[in-house]
Amino acid sequence: MVLPFGKRLWPSVLVISLLNTAVWADARQAVSDELEETVVLAKRVANDTTATSASTLATKLRFDPRVEAQSRGVPEGQADITIRGALFENTGLNLGAVTILDPQTGHYTLELPIAPAFLTEARIATGKDNAYASLNATVGSVQYALREIETKAEFSLALGTDGLNYQNINLAKRQPLSDGSSLALGLAAMRSEADGTVENGDHQMARYNLVVQRKSEQSQTDLVLAKTNKFHAWPGMYTGFASLPETDDLKVEFLSLSHKTRLTQGELELTAYSRAVLDDYDFDRRTQESGGAGSFDHKTRIWGLGVSGSNTINAASLDYALQYQSDELVYSTDLISGDFNTRSYVSVRLLPSWRLDLNSGALMVGAGIAYDYTNRDSDEFSPLIKLEWQPLAAPMRVRLDYLGATQVAGYTALKSAPSGLFGGNASLGREKSKQWSLSIERDLTDGALSASFFARRDKDAVDWTYDRSRPFTRQANSVDLDVQGVELLWDQEWGKISSVLGATFIDKKSDYSATNVDASYYALNYAKQRFTAAVRWRLSAGWIVRWDNEYREQAKNPLRSSSDTAYRSSFSIAWTPDSRQSYRLIVDNLTDDDFEPFPGSPAVGRATSLQATWSLF
Repeated sequence: MVLPFGKRLWPSVLVISLLNTAVWADARQAVSDELEETVVLAKRVANDTTATSASTLATKLRFDPRVEAQSRGVPEGQADITIRGALFENTGLNLGAVTILDPQTGHYTLELPIAPAFLTEARIATGKDNAYASLNATVGSVQYALREIETKAEFSLALGTDGLNYQNINLAKRQPLSDGSSLALGLAAMRSEADGTVENGDHQMARYNLVVQRKSEQSQTDLVLAKTNKFHAWPGMYTGFASLPETDDLKVEFLSLSHKTRLTQGELELTAYSRAVLDDYDFDRRTQESGGAGSFDHKTRIWGLGVSGSNTINAASLDYALQYQSDELVYSTDLISGDFNTRSYVSVRLLPSWRLDLNSGALMVGAGIAYDYTNRDSDEFSPLIKLEWQPLAAPMRVRLDYLGATQVAGYTALKSAPSGLFGGNASLGREKSKQWSLSIERDLTDGALSASFFARRDKDAVDWTYDRSRPFTRQANSVDLDVQGVELLWDQEWGKISSVLGATFIDKKSDYSATNVDASYYALNYAKQRFTAAVRWRLSAGWIVRWDNEYREQAKNPLRSSSDTAYRSSFSIAWTPDSRQSYRLIVDNLTDDDFEPFPGSPAVGRATSLQATWSLF
């Protein structure tokens, strides 16, 4: 696979390669023989496959208790991710030490074309954890790392209702090296197609991956080449008019090189990446494009380099993260307003902290700073403050965070024409957010319980709004938001049954200033109450039942034609007669609920599929 934009990444690749050699050599001298404990991220959902498509990153996020995946049609086709009632562009996607940006629109944040089999479970970062690690994502981020590749040869296929059929193959081989490290090669390919549960709801997509990994006891280096071709159709996908058979055709090319190492008193990670997105959106597939304005064809490129790490000396520690990224709107038929087509970003995060060991427990105090810069907007300094208490009397942790966060809008908001189907606003400036959160976590016998209380003040957040006097356009406008909420999470094992229960309660107040707004597509499209339950029941003789559930009460929206309440579930039963074969029956939207995640765009109906997986060894 040839990546024409890859030449912009090679300076970063060279930097990482040189640092890799030096750091790895130092690390082998400095690392103690005793390895640090590996952090294992728990699974928060039961089903890692779906009945409507092959799996992507969106599949598990559908029922994640800490993330809301708002989908237009099947989530694997297009889904916005939001955290703690934020807007879709306030949520980031991190891989290693970088945030994977989409300069055109946050609607394509999840378009990271890496097979889930190569990635760890997602870590959902909020508060200080997000502000420390993320670029241009004020509220939260979904963070992934590349997992250790294991030797395998695996083939999967599925057939289902509405013409679903997909095939997926994963091949990997790990070879020990003479110096005690090992070298692994992983290959993955997927194709999926279906007619969809509604008319003009079809999709066809393919994904190809090549991963080369070198791993030792102290370090891991990964080279990833990935590509996705995806055609996704759904009525009223972005306009909210179900009479319009809309389509989105995406081609994404991705290249990354990363290295992480453990040091005696800390760790270090470096990541470089390059990403190109070719997007062809049609609001009516029945018409012939002219190739001019209204064709909605775009191409963007971006490359970035990130460094993050931590060092500890006695009771003091320093967490740090630096990112540089540069984007380009290569061409567009419609994003032709505004003042620029390229932009550079710099972020610097420094968070020193101190540990105080007291008779009753340990107190950690941290106070640092975040700096954000672009060459197209004002720069900004923001505070990072944390207090953490771990009592000796109980297996628990209490943490208080206070922080500032900031970001800038994407090209769709800045460069769309001032009026029309998607009305832009070139005057939109830097978005700013002030946040605090109080989190309590406690370990239980065979489980864990956590509660978080958060409040946020968003200033000049970018929303898309509806005005009855102009019913056939949506407009990019700034809004000030006051957000308060509570998150509860309970993870528990009962013998052969395991469950993860989640609950979120959010309240919002909005101020659009003098702008005439009758409805909001994003800022006020949120769940006031949301409950999730993931259950896994391991039966005898290789059988397992998985059941994901979600109940919500959505904020009222005059554009929504369905009910504001919804109950959706995904149920599967799987049989694994031996280690080399597995069969699964899965049903999505078991209740056939008609709730519209986006007002005016129809829900995905009930779907069923039968899936099989075979392993050669």
